[in-house]
Amino acid sequence: MHAAAIRRARPSDLAQVEADVAALFAEDSGTRDATISQDWPHHHARAWLGDQIAHDRKILLVAETAGHAGYLAGEVLPPSAMRTVSVAVLISMYVRPHLRGHGIGRSLATVFRDWARALEAERLSVTAHASNTDAVRFYERQGFARREVQLESAVD
Repeated sequence: MHAAAIRRARPSDLAQVEADVAALFAEDSGTRDATISQDWPHHHARAWLGDQIAHDRKILLVAETAGHAGYLAGEVLPPSAMRTVSVAVLISMYVRPHLRGHGIGRSLATVFRDWARALEAERLSVTAHASNTDAVRFYERQGFARREVQLESAVD
């Protein structure tokens, strides 16, 4: 078991988290969705991550063991006329492959849940590729349940 320290990211963490975002894109959407630009992390991740740090209803967490282990990015959306509850959205999470299965993802998810509770979010939400069965199982073990299915087709 690798005990991980979970903390809010600082600007000095952005290079490592940006590398994680690129790795997540390559590993997940890169093998599952040809419509996702694999160049996005290299051109846009740094600004997006900085925005995650700068706003009080957004969060960027980092996990550390003997070094950088992964990250979690999320935000709390306020209620709207359509969805009448506030929702904490787990936007993305990545744990470096050699550290998976040691509770680091669970620790990140727990800190995210606690942060969402402190902001009085009423629901948690996460999206995963249907073909990423490991991610789906992980999120189900964290208490997430399937709520909807997104279907997509080429226009042809």
